[in-house]
Amino acid sequence: MDLLPDEVLFKVLRHLSVVNELEEASKVCKKWRSICKEVFLKRLTTFYTQTKKGYISWRSCTKSVQCSKAPSVRYGSSVVFYDHHLYIFGGRCSNNFVDLFSFDVLTFSWERLSTSKHFGHHPLPAEWPAAALYRDNMVITGGALQRSPRQHKPSIVYEAVYVYNISRNVWYKAGLMRSARTQHQLSVLGDVMVVLGCFNFNMTTNESLELFRLAYQSEADTVTKEDVIFQTVDIPSRCAHFQVALDDRHLLIYGGRKVIGQEMMLLVDAWIISFSVSYESFEVSPVDIENFNPRCYLLDVSTGVRVKNCVLFFDKPICIQHKENQPSFVFLQQNDQAPTTASVYKKDYYHTFVLDISEVLTKHKVTWLEPKGDNPPRYAPKAAKRHSVVRAGDSVFVFGGVRDVGELFKRTSKVSPPEQIFKISAVRSAPSSS
Repeated sequence: MDLLPDEVLFKVLRHLSVVNELEEASKVCKKWRSICKEVFLKRLTTFYTQTKKGYISWRSCTKSVQCSKAPSVRYGSSVVFYDHHLYIFGGRCSNNFVDLFSFDVLTFSWERLSTSKHFGHHPLPAEWPAAALYRDNMVITGGALQRSPRQHKPSIVYEAVYVYNISRNVWYKAGLMRSARTQHQLSVLGDVMVVLGCFNFNMTTNESLELFRLAYQSEADTVTKEDVIFQTVDIPSRCAHFQVALDDRHLLIYGGRKVIGQEMMLLVDAWIISFSVSYESFEVSPVDIENFNPRCYLLDVSTGVRVKNCVLFFDKPICIQHKENQPSFVFLQQNDQAPTTASVYKKDYYHTFVLDISEVLTKHKVTWLEPKGDNPPRYAPKAAKRHSVVRAGDSVFVFGGVRDVGELFKRTSKVSPPEQIFKISAVRSAPSSS
């Protein structure tokens, strides 16, 4: 192999996975390390530029996996990516789930994890818990146990914080949040966890922001939650919003839903929360939204995924007539469809929506981009709601979902299952216009 020209070796190594195969190949020798680094940067640059333009392709992983080991159909699960595996917890179909699965993104194989319960602690069955990756830990907060009317028991919203240590395959209960939450978001800023948003089944939302740290006590073999702040944020209360850490001190909030009376309201706004060095104080600033596409009004923004300087959303577009001085919200009916003034876009497949956030810190603005690629993209399946999206190297994976969102409000046991898991990759060259 040392006799091969660098150009030939580059073409061979570019077929390796960005996730971990290139890293392993780089350990062979200095020459390989240099070429692997070049391949890695080239692959990521292509991924960034092509996804921002909307040049992507979908691939179903369902037919490639061992179905006997795959999780059952579900929506509202929490997913993180670590060391070429997706870790998927909870969700709901006819019942709430408490199982934990791993999915190898290289071999497309499933494994149900039989975890150790530390002092008997294990998460309860939950849908819509918020999860984030912190070092080698999957941190899970809140969630809900939704019961049907036939059970004659009220639904429950959780306030517990659980930590699954991936390396040791052990669950810990770190403590309790100040308030019970579901349909919220969890982000990591440095060594601090940030929780925002809340929905309760008594039709309320709140605007409280909670920051905490996790501390591992090696002597007692426990993980504890250390509170930093718990404070009200001067923005409209919300749930099911998009939230992403821009760096170690700035958090971007976009959209979401708010309850007014017995009506669900869709928010169309954006904010930056800037924290002090100690994270004990913060400032909130509004963000301008430019080039807003009316098809984005009913976008499920809670399932967005960041790819460098843009955010990708995958959903079915629904148009609402655009008017001057359009308010920053629209009311949702209980079947999650548009108001009577709305016209439904005919294609029911996943479309790509791209939000440019490259100028959010410098100019306090975000811009919706019109994808140049096919929309819906190549091989895109029929769209679902309440799916889970996570980035893995130079790919994005979409898991689960439910096609008829009206079923969520009726709390029936019948759901419309999409295919289970999809891989989204960048198309390396734009299709010809011929």
